[in-house]
Parts: sequence; C-alpha cells; structure tokens
Amino acid sequence: MKTGNKIEIIDLNDFLSDGILKEKNFKEKIEIIDWKNYSNKKVLIKGCASVPIPTWAYMMITAKLT
Repeated sequence: MKTGNKIEIIDLNDFLSDGILKEKNFKEKIEIIDWKNYSNKKVLIKGCASVPIPTWAYMMITAKLT
C-alpha cells in the first residue's frame, strides 16, 4: 500500500498472484491488513488496466474499510 497527497492508496496489483487476482489468496491477504490504519482517511482503491479486477474485490475492500 502506498501513501501520497493525503490519500491512502490501496493498489490491487499488490494482491495479484501469478499475474491474476485469485479469490483465496486475495481473502488471505485482506485478512492480515490492519484496516484501522485507514480510519478517517480518504482511500483510493486503484485497479489495474491490464488485469481484469472482479467487482467482488472492490466490494470486499470497501466492506473492510467501512
């Protein structure tokens, strides 16, 4: 995860396994994140133009942030 311009950035490239987003690995990775670090901050969830990101991935991260 990166920080810049007072906006926290969650880059979905950080969740790729072998160049794709695999649900099992994704779920494991989001469980170890300390979501309190994003409390009361603006957060940008950044997808990748070259790799399709399923809607459920955005929804799961959004749910963790709320």
